Amino acid sequence: MVPTHRKLVVSKSAQTKKDPKPGGRAISAMRWDLPKSAIEFGTDTRVLLKKLEVAHQAPDARGRYSTRQIIDACFDNQYQHRSALLAAQTEKLAIQNAVKRGELVPVKEVKAFWGKAATTLRPLILAMTAPGNCKSAMIS
Repeated sequence: MVPTHRKLVVSKSAQTKKDPKPGGRAISAMRWDLPKSAIEFGTDTRVLLKKLEVAHQAPDARGRYSTRQIIDACFDNQYQHRSALLAAQTEKLAIQNAVKRGELVPVKEVKAFWGKAATTLRPLILAMTAPGNCKSAMIS
């Protein structure tokens, strides 16, 4: 009797699955060279290569790519876009809350304060009775 289906066990390599029966043959993930994958995914070889480079996808030792690499490079990953949007919104709210609590101050206000302080203190430092090199060190 021939079994209609077999349970596949994932091996250490995420790319290879082994048949659980002794002597079962390994099933490897499909690998694509650029010309075949460009035809299959309906694009030009140069365009596909550029998308793979932008997505930081590297080929294997034989210069081939997995289906997952090609899909990640060619199609938008809406989960990643949504995740990035949520992270940006969270950061924006954190900054707004810090400003409301007084933990953050606008750069213009800080520059104005320290500019005014330096302008006020400079003549006082120059009028001090201290060696010249101490005065110049305090001013510069």
